[in-house]
Amino acid sequence: MEKRLEDFACESIRFKVTGEQGAPLKLGASKVGGCPDVIEGFEWPRDKKGRPLSLLLQINCSDVSKIDKTGVLPASGCILFFYELEEMDYEGAGGSIRLYYFEEGETLIRVECPSDLHDNLRIKERALSFEVRMSYPSCEDYITLLSDGEEPDYDVLEAEYNEAKNRLGGLLKRQEGDIGSMLGYADLLQNYMVDDLENNVLLMQVFSFRSGDCELMFGDEGCIYLYISKEALKAKDFSELKFEMQCL
Repeated sequence: MEKRLEDFACESIRFKVTGEQGAPLKLGASKVGGCPDVIEGFEWPRDKKGRPLSLLLQINCSDVSKIDKTGVLPASGCILFFYELEEMDYEGAGGSIRLYYFEEGETLIRVECPSDLHDNLRIKERALSFEVRMSYPSCEDYITLLSDGEEPDYDVLEAEYNEAKNRLGGLLKRQEGDIGSMLGYADLLQNYMVDDLENNVLLMQVFSFRSGDCELMFGDEGCIYLYISKEALKAKDFSELKFEMQCL
């Protein structure tokens, strides 16, 4: 069983808060929170109720591509992830999530947050750093990978999984400063999200975290997940995403 679990291991790219609080960041820098770097004419995203979304992450793909051995992520450009933080819809409904991708070479400008985005919904800006970390499937994803379309014996597989996980030393423990990851397997808090793991990619997951004055909380110590099809990611089409928030 232990060997079978290790067979499914793959690399993920963890990102963590780094740098000094309040340190100025250059245009297009990878960061959590703050004001976004966008192209001229950008319209601030709002949900269907007219509420402004908050900038969660800005990821400079060139920072990630240096260590992305899979080559599935864009090699350059910037990905910006916005989310509505007042109600935090669990499924991203009502226009509550938005991703933007700006190609390398497009001129970026930093824009201020709209005046009706309350201070408590503005995340403090901090730089991000990236590193490769081994990723193992959750129990739910592991059972999905082994099922081969047949009804699995959940109790048996769950017991075997937990035994192997303990022998391997925990597998999914987060390190200090971790606030999320790209690629690999999701650190699920509840049930699995995606049946077809062969054709979908964990674009990113973001954990609840506190780091100095930079804080983000999804419900009760929750986590948010974004999946994208490999085909859409290759085309750099971020319009169709599978989103979910899970809490403890």
